[in-house]
Amino acid sequence: MNVSAHRLYQNCLENHLSTLDVQRDMERAGNELLALPHRIKLAVDGNEDFTENLKELGSGLLSASKWVGGKTIDLFGKAIGAAGSGLYRAFSDNDTLIRKLTQNFSKIDDHELNLSKTTIALITANGDIGHISHDMDTLLSTLDSLDKHSKDILSYLDKQLIVARKLKGVSTAENIFAIVEEFEAVKYPAFKLPHSKGTSTYSDTLPGGKVWECVYGDGKSPKYVIGGDSPAESGSTVTLSKSEVSALLNKLDKINSMHKRLKASYDSYLSFIKSWGEMVKSVDANLSKLDKVSSSAMGEAEKLLGGEANALAFYSGFTPRVVSYTDRYIHGVLGVFA
Repeated sequence: MNVSAHRLYQNCLENHLSTLDVQRDMERAGNELLALPHRIKLAVDGNEDFTENLKELGSGLLSASKWVGGKTIDLFGKAIGAAGSGLYRAFSDNDTLIRKLTQNFSKIDDHELNLSKTTIALITANGDIGHISHDMDTLLSTLDSLDKHSKDILSYLDKQLIVARKLKGVSTAENIFAIVEEFEAVKYPAFKLPHSKGTSTYSDTLPGGKVWECVYGDGKSPKYVIGGDSPAESGSTVTLSKSEVSALLNKLDKINSMHKRLKASYDSYLSFIKSWGEMVKSVDANLSKLDKVSSSAMGEAEKLLGGEANALAFYSGFTPRVVSYTDRYIHGVLGVFA
């Protein structure tokens, strides 16, 4: 690697560490928000396996006061904003390095790679370095499914917001129950991964031997999981032609660029949170004036105003883990060509 590329690589490594830090900060802030009523269990298995168990949701998930000027929601807003900005900066630097490496390798006819067991386990699905291109395609396809699921979630949240705003004009318990019924009819979207079994959908095996899974269980509270074991393999030497190296770096660039879409998703979710908070203010102002509405109706309204825990779990729990996983993968491949 020349001096210019080496400097870029060092910068990318520094941004890699910074990216992991800000993603963890967002995850911690999201966990605090989820845990406010002490009704939601979070489980972290190992370094990467992550599950969100949301089966014990009850009424009053998040009180209106938590959405209106609460410190916890403000902390999460700042964390997701920082996570999105840091993500975009880090993966933009990756873009620059990938272009530089592509330029450098365009001058070399063949490139011999001496790969360690650790590297092969990181960048392949089953330990076969000959399948590295296929494994990149699989990861690209799975990231595209993630992007589509994120958009489906945002669309779902927008529909919820439209219905919830109707509480600004209610005057009777009957009005409230009708809106709650309409709200509950808006269904959380499925994560459309290529395989399914029972109430689960799951991906093909990804680099590092990982599998993404979404378990729907009761149909209301999805559990997002990154599981699987690293493939066993000894070190290996492989020779790649100029065109093969170019094709791999081109695919890596596409994988890297997918994260800019995640940044846009973070921004959209943050915008939704702000809109939800404004809606809660106006609805709370109306509900506080109703002194002849039953406590049960008020309880249902409060539950509705609590917000969407499933989406919060997706953005503050699963997505940061995906970012950390793919970031490690990208730098694993970059390290091969560096």
